[in-house]
Amino acid sequence: MKKKKSNITNNIVKQPNIYNRTKSDIIIIHTDSLKLKLKEYEDSVKFKNMSLSFLGIILAVLLALVTTEFKDALSLSAYTWQAFFIFILVALVVLLIYSLINWFRKKVSIDMIIEDFKKGKK
Repeated sequence: MKKKKSNITNNIVKQPNIYNRTKSDIIIIHTDSLKLKLKEYEDSVKFKNMSLSFLGIILAVLLALVTTEFKDALSLSAYTWQAFFIFILVALVVLLIYSLINWFRKKVSIDMIIEDFKKGKK
């Protein structure tokens, strides 16, 4: 003898209503085009991260220059140590400028890549 499902069980097990409100664009591209665009994006992110890293190191070296009283150590005079820190600071500022220029020159976002593919640009 088969048991009938109760009314409560029938209401719980009802099929849910599914609404599809998505509109999708499909972009078909060559692998080479995708690799080039992803490389551009990777370079943009790399230069952004380099800029932030150099900025952090510059702040640390600058703080050391401002707060430190240099002394003779390792057979080097205090002035030599101070000159070494100033040289490092200048070199880091040059590297920061280089990475900022490259970041702004190669600035690419994911949305820009998608728009280029939609327009047919390589």
